Amino acid sequence: MGGRIGFPGWEKKYYEEAKKLEVYTYSAESGEMIRGILAGESPKQVIKIYKKIGPCKCGANNPKLLETECMGDYDISITCMRCGRSLLRSMYDFDVKKPGGWVDLCIRDWNNGIDQKEIEAAKDADWERKRIKEEHFSWKPVHPNNMASNPLEGYYALLFKKQHDGKIYGCKWTIVFQLEEKDAMYIPYDAKVEAYILFMKRYFDLEDTFDYPEPETKDSPDDYYAGGPYDGVNDYGDFVRSYRTLEEAKLGAIGRCGWQGLHADTVIKNERKN
Repeated sequence: MGGRIGFPGWEKKYYEEAKKLEVYTYSAESGEMIRGILAGESPKQVIKIYKKIGPCKCGANNPKLLETECMGDYDISITCMRCGRSLLRSMYDFDVKKPGGWVDLCIRDWNNGIDQKEIEAAKDADWERKRIKEEHFSWKPVHPNNMASNPLEGYYALLFKKQHDGKIYGCKWTIVFQLEEKDAMYIPYDAKVEAYILFMKRYFDLEDTFDYPEPETKDSPDDYYAGGPYDGVNDYGDFVRSYRTLEEAKLGAIGRCGWQGLHADTVIKNERKN
């Protein structure tokens, strides 16, 4: 670091002044905390950045600015040395628009009197508002070959969302009954359900939403196979998990919707019937 002294912004007077500030950089790789340094910034710029930080709401000056780096990921925090108020922003915050923007974002929020508890509470409230709930699901019966004369073997539900390019992404959740076996490969007609198996299948770049025909009530060759435009209703997709009750299986599907980008703000109603 000393070899940089003399470069613009790295003159000794800036270097010495920056070392006196409550500015620190911590690297998880080295395990060291260095004072007066921010990644990619000269000491002159470090001084300029720190001067943007106003006093805490409690009136205390000179809060601690800490930059943390771990495997190329950065976050920044500001902490009051008197009352302990703290604020943290990372390079992945949704408000970050430019490289290093998480520093400016953290300083702006700090100066506006925001603290981390308020941010986390707002995030929790927004997540709860957007969370997929039971009313977004419409569970429909699954029969072998979609024939109502065959035993009920589970339920399925389709959810869709529109992508930025106008294409539609779909997700099918299917809950299949696992029946008790009396002997290997022998399931009596009055067998009880011993588990509820959740499956998931995804659909990409759809032109429209879709649904499967209602289970057929008559037994004829024309009605034997009742599929959708992309597969059959009995094509479950990938195994997700086994549950003890139907209610738990449904909650398992609901809870995983966020992982698929399905939120109350993004899911669209299926208006098309096949």
